[in-house]
Amino acid sequence: MDVSVLPGTVLCAVLAASYAKGEKPAVPLNIASVEKMMDSQSSGLVPKNVRERNNKILITFNDTEEAAKAANVLKKQAECSLIFESVYPLNIYYPVVAHFVDVSYLKR
Repeated sequence: MDVSVLPGTVLCAVLAASYAKGEKPAVPLNIASVEKMMDSQSSGLVPKNVRERNNKILITFNDTEEAAKAANVLKKQAECSLIFESVYPLNIYYPVVAHFVDVSYLKR
């Protein structure tokens, strides 16, 4: 028996947007301002959380489909192109840990 740690990719429901020219807006973005940019009332896209990190804004949604739709909406908005340089779904890499696995079953 052995403990194995393998790299894995988990697609999460987070959308990342880099600020244009690395400059944050004068008024920090929050859930209400992001909902307004996405026109949440007509699009039905409602972010769960909005936070800033390293000149990026991270917007969390319920699932990856909502994050992909929100990326398309934000890319098409003229106002957003002034604020954001790029908008993309965020891939987060988590280790996959298997405890007490007979490693003879794993292909090498």
